[in-house]
Amino acid sequence: MRGLARLFATMLAVLITGSAWAQAPKHEKLVVAAAPTPLLHWYPFYVALGANYFADEGLDVEIVGLNSGTAMAAAIAGGGADVAPLAMTHAVTSGAQGGGLVATSALFNVYPNSVVLTKDAIAKSGITSGMPLDEKIKRLAGLTLGITAPGGASDIQIRKMLLARGLDPDKAVKLQPLGNQAAMLAAVQKKAVDGFVMSSPVDEIAQQRGTGVIAIDPFAEPIPELAQVPYSVWGTSRATLQKRPAAIAASLRAITKAIKLAAENQEETLRVMRPQIKDVPPEAIDAVIEKYRHGAARTPVISPAQVEATVRWMNLGESKPMSVRFEDVVDNGGAEAAAAVILKSPS
Repeated sequence: MRGLARLFATMLAVLITGSAWAQAPKHEKLVVAAAPTPLLHWYPFYVALGANYFADEGLDVEIVGLNSGTAMAAAIAGGGADVAPLAMTHAVTSGAQGGGLVATSALFNVYPNSVVLTKDAIAKSGITSGMPLDEKIKRLAGLTLGITAPGGASDIQIRKMLLARGLDPDKAVKLQPLGNQAAMLAAVQKKAVDGFVMSSPVDEIAQQRGTGVIAIDPFAEPIPELAQVPYSVWGTSRATLQKRPAAIAASLRAITKAIKLAAENQEETLRVMRPQIKDVPPEAIDAVIEKYRHGAARTPVISPAQVEATVRWMNLGESKPMSVRFEDVVDNGGAEAAAAVILKSPS
């Protein structure tokens, strides 16, 4: 009898275990093209990762490390990745050229790239902290500045800042492609460049190490021509959107949950973000995370006004201004659905 009882118990345990495995949701892989080092200007993406929102939506995120927005855009356009946190400029350019990229959600609404200069460059340019923004930008003339890659967000931002003040970027400064953030830090330390254009945490790290000074901080002094221009979006290709609509919709729900958390719960946002941000001094990390929290999108839905502002900004100094339709740049379907349920409002 005891033997039969043990056999029955074993069979019951196997049945229960098998049932649990059968009921466990099968996670679907989502390949994300993103920088190897977490960057705060993709804020909701990293909030969603830290809070396990992608897993909650049945997605297993695999990050393919790429060093520039240009490379990320190419990865999703070519099918090497499903989605990427991209600069809005990539979606606009693709839409204007009849490409296959599409923006499906807002991520970050402040153009966050600081201009970091070495102390020697600060002295050479004569830039001071209390100087008007226009004067600071004009005094960058003659300097060599690091960017990630030609056509990347840092490249476009510094070019437009110069153009808006009557300077020809190709004559006023030398823009040196450096690739990734580690290369930028090494270049200013070795004084191979006079500075670089990049966002947190790289700018804060350079300043903390004493190798660079944040000369222009868009959070402290807003750049007029960038008003209403969003920085990053959740991008995919139209082919992927058509092929994997459920997975993209699930990713948009995860992003929207993250947007809601960042807007409503500061302490929980800090908790899920702290482990992901590397190299920032412990005493500064909360302030950096909080600063960037204010730039995170408050809704995943991208407005026509944001696209119009981006196009207007991108056309600065261009001999052949581009023209693009909103629907060629943005697909708001998934974002509106997610916002209606998670934010209780589509906007």
